[in-house]
Amino acid sequence: MSQTSAKEAALVQRLKVLEQEFKVAGLRIRYEKGNFQSGYCLFEQQGVVIVNKFFSLAAKIETLEELKRFIEERGAGLEAEPVEIKVSETAEA
Repeated sequence: MSQTSAKEAALVQRLKVLEQEFKVAGLRIRYEKGNFQSGYCLFEQQGVVIVNKFFSLAAKIETLEELKRFIEERGAGLEAEPVEIKVSETAEA
C-alpha cells in the first residue's frame, strides 16, 4: 500500500467514525451542494446536517469535527466513544 493510499484510508476511516457518532446522536449527515459560509448547515429540529459535497475528504472531516465541538459546547454532546485513528509518520510525508 502506498503512503498516499494509507493516509487516504485513514481519512476515510475517520470520516466513517464521525458519521457513526452523528448517527448515534440522532443526526443524519447529507452531502449536498451549498453556499454555506461555515461549510455546513445544521437543521436541529429535523436532525439533519448538510455538508458541502465539494469539500475534500480532509475538509469534510474538519467540518464535522468543528460541528461536533459546537454541539458539545452547547451541552447536547455526541455520545459515542472516541476512536483513535493512527497514521504512521511515513504516511504523512
